[in-house]
Amino acid sequence: MIALDIPTLSVVALLTSLVLPLVLASSASFSTANRLATRTITRGAVIYALGFFLLSLRGIAPDWLTFLVGNMLVLGGFAELTVGFGQYFRGVIHRGWAFTLLLLQAPWLYWCVVVEPDASQRVLISSIFVGIVATVLVGLFLAEIARLRADAQDQTRAERRVLWGLVAVFGLGALSFAWRGTVFWGVHGPIDTATLGGRTWGLSFLMGVIFNIALATSLPLLISRRNQRELQHSQELLDATEQLAQVASLVVDPGTGRVTPNRVLAAWLGPDAAHGLTLEGFVSLFDPPDRAWLTDQVRQLLDHGGSGWSGQCRMAVADQSRWLSVHGGIGKDAAGRQQLILSALDVSSFREATEQANLAREAATRANTAKSEFLANMSHEIRTPMNGVLGLTRLCLQGDLPARERDLIEKCHASAQTLMGVVNDVLDFSKIEAGKLVLEDAPFDLTRTLDQARNLFEQMAGNKGICFVVEVAPDVPLALRGDALRLTQVLNNLLSNAVKFTHTGTVRLQILREPDAPVAPAGGVRLTFAVQDTGIGISPQQLARLFEPFSQADASTTRQFGGTGLGLAICRRLADLMGGSLSVDSEPGAGSRFALILPLGLSDAELQPATPPPTHKQRRLQGLRVLLVEDNPINVMVAKLSLEGEGAHVIHRADGQQAVDFLRAHAGDVDVVLMDIQMPVMDGYTATRTIRADLGLRLLPVVAMTANVMDTDRQASVEAGMDAHVGKPFDINTLVDVLLRCTSGVAT
Repeated sequence: MIALDIPTLSVVALLTSLVLPLVLASSASFSTANRLATRTITRGAVIYALGFFLLSLRGIAPDWLTFLVGNMLVLGGFAELTVGFGQYFRGVIHRGWAFTLLLLQAPWLYWCVVVEPDASQRVLISSIFVGIVATVLVGLFLAEIARLRADAQDQTRAERRVLWGLVAVFGLGALSFAWRGTVFWGVHGPIDTATLGGRTWGLSFLMGVIFNIALATSLPLLISRRNQRELQHSQELLDATEQLAQVASLVVDPGTGRVTPNRVLAAWLGPDAAHGLTLEGFVSLFDPPDRAWLTDQVRQLLDHGGSGWSGQCRMAVADQSRWLSVHGGIGKDAAGRQQLILSALDVSSFREATEQANLAREAATRANTAKSEFLANMSHEIRTPMNGVLGLTRLCLQGDLPARERDLIEKCHASAQTLMGVVNDVLDFSKIEAGKLVLEDAPFDLTRTLDQARNLFEQMAGNKGICFVVEVAPDVPLALRGDALRLTQVLNNLLSNAVKFTHTGTVRLQILREPDAPVAPAGGVRLTFAVQDTGIGISPQQLARLFEPFSQADASTTRQFGGTGLGLAICRRLADLMGGSLSVDSEPGAGSRFALILPLGLSDAELQPATPPPTHKQRRLQGLRVLLVEDNPINVMVAKLSLEGEGAHVIHRADGQQAVDFLRAHAGDVDVVLMDIQMPVMDGYTATRTIRADLGLRLLPVVAMTANVMDTDRQASVEAGMDAHVGKPFDINTLVDVLLRCTSGVAT
């Protein structure tokens, strides 16, 4: 056997083992796709190199350190490398049983090196164990190669060839360990350990050198091949994703102006246009306004950098127009050179859908505006004659009439009020549906609200022979804040239904204070307004659609009792708008209980004693000089007779221009102006502005009395300079209260 220079081989083995982790560390940057495997492989290489370092100290350090620990670290490092390969190539491998073999051999190696005095026995037994472990690890490596699936790609076949080469090298090393022991046992026995043992020891170093060089040479190639394949796979996945999402992109080299389009953009442009495409050629495909904007954005991005930009442009290719959402940014190629990256997404269908939605929205807005205008016009056209009907019948009822004529006029008056209720319901529902109903938040006296309900429904209930009861719990506050008008509207509807559908028994209105809860306003209360009757009741099937608009319990209800079916729907929505709720419990034949729960604020305003209802002999507007501006003769008659009946002195003018002319000459003869809105020559808004601006009569009260009762009409009255708004048909008590408030008690 050729003599081997063991010190030289040990130094070479040590150096090559140190080179291995350095090579792997430089290769780790290629393996960003699997950092866990990279760390494992690097850790295995370091352990492996440390083992060779200890083996190189043979003869300098104790045998237990060089032979026992060194061999275990070499084999342990290789086991860790094998685990890293398994992680890197997506195999499944566990450290457990491989390191168990190393731990099991530790006691035997310790006995061989430290306890057994015979050197030949040490070498024999330790070599056998090291050879067994090395052979097992070779088998483990073979199993990892089997897990690496072969496919048609050249990269995979190259990886398998490199791995087979590593197995062959390490297999020879493992056989050298085993062969060293069998030579002692079968040929020389326990003698000549120095010569033969030294040569076999040098052979193991030689195999270590070969293995280190093989690993240091092949692993970077192996990792590079795998990274190339993963990069190719990522590129294919990116291309497939762009193709699926129809995202066009191009990369521009600012130095050469060369453009590299992806498949989607090439398909849009066609093979002729895509070949040899430049940045200027790409920009020229867009509309002129977009072309200038796009050129400016690209120039700014190249000159000043930044985080990128985006915008929508229209591109025309082969008589086909596309709206594109274009995004631009700066990237770098593999050499670190700056590149301009543009991406474009076809948003033509989205823009078309958006335009269609905008057109539909505009059409809906126009339709809603037309509906609102129609309702406003119809309301005005209905209210104007109804003001005459209700006013004249009311005036007739104030006089002495025979019983038969009084009965006829009372029925006429009630029918007109019913018709106005229908008109008001339709308008309220329309405003709620359009989200234009404005709620008031003002102090009010709950006692007055309940007194109004009692005065209205006590007589109605008495006429039917049923009892009407109002009960207020002792802990209910009376000075409240909220929308008293809408509260009254809901209560009147619920009480009207209760009286209407109750033939015997009692209709009861209860006001209770709910326990404090988070839904109550700060410093406020929650009150329950419960309307309970002993009427016909409602079945579960009828309850399901009770609060739907234009719906009643059943068709026979409309035939027997009348109504539009809007009342309860409006009540439910008003309750929601006021932050409360409206619920019902009912049993057919036993009656119903409607519960309105509302959060209301507490008012600091001092409660005023209720004003007793006026008698016919009272003249509340005595001496008040009123300029009535109205073009409808019947409404002039109604307003004049009503106001004169209250003691007012009425001056009439037929339009706004006549009113302005009269005030220009006789402003001191008028205490208040009652102004209609829709009039010939000059409307009420223009007349009021003229009175304020041209005549300088800024303190003269002007009250709108008009059939224009929408919220926009009220707001327009305020903007024109009017002090108050009274809708037609007007209630004489409401009109008197407004006039007295605006004139601050001028009437005597």
